[in-house]
Amino acid sequence: MDALPPELIDSVLVHLSQAQRAQASAVSRQWHSVINPRLYHAPDITTIKQLDHLVGNDLSSCRSLVSILDLSKVREHVTDKHIAAFSQYPLYSLNLSKCHHISASALNQLLQTSIQTLQTALLNHCRLDTESLELLRQANLIRLDLSGTMLLPCHAIDTPHHLETLMDPARSQLRVLHVAGCNWVDSMTVTNIAQGFPRLTHLSLFWCDQIKVASCLETLLSRLPDLRYLDLQHVPAIPDAAQDQQQQQWMKKKKSTIDLHDLIRSHPHLQCIEYTHRRRKATIKRKDA
Repeated sequence: MDALPPELIDSVLVHLSQAQRAQASAVSRQWHSVINPRLYHAPDITTIKQLDHLVGNDLSSCRSLVSILDLSKVREHVTDKHIAAFSQYPLYSLNLSKCHHISASALNQLLQTSIQTLQTALLNHCRLDTESLELLRQANLIRLDLSGTMLLPCHAIDTPHHLETLMDPARSQLRVLHVAGCNWVDSMTVTNIAQGFPRLTHLSLFWCDQIKVASCLETLLSRLPDLRYLDLQHVPAIPDAAQDQQQQQWMKKKKSTIDLHDLIRSHPHLQCIEYTHRRRKATIKRKDA
């Protein structure tokens, strides 16, 4: 079995389940050296039993092979103890979506190790602090999801945060940013996003209900020449046809609203806007897209 070339072992692995691959890694040293990097590069962790097994002391060498860590499928069970087990090894991609039980300090320890390698961080509904934002700023992120996050210290649920700590326009590589459902996002936050992340192509402001001044969206688009997709569903600055006519006229008079068709026509780079129409999702796409 040791005489088999790695290419032939790979052809065998295609026909094996994850559990069978784990068993096959014990066939010989050669099989172990070929299989383990493939097995643990992006482990499919779906049960707490699998997670507890992987964080065991006897699998530290296997954890060092993990580049893509996704704990979203076991989010209700993930604790600081589990995060600490991965904090010695750099990651390329991190998904901690809805891992409510993780402290900001445990997250920071994990981010610190991955500053040089991390490109994707999905942290929606996690708790972050100022240090978390500083570490994310230092990383060369391409995709960042902060939807529904709590930024500590949090004095009130709708205390604004303008993300200054996260921004470094000169070196930012960020392409995709989601801040959906964040009560701390207001019009000034949107203006800062336009200044701080000049390479954005996708931005979700879904249900950011503190954005009440439409002019910040004009600023956003004028400063983001690569922006292709913008989600403005349930944003107060965008009128919904379900609103009564008197309310819509008042918003126009106060200049707190904006015409999305005019917006997409006047910004040729923009390909798609999603918004709320009669309380349902609606889409405007560029006709020549």
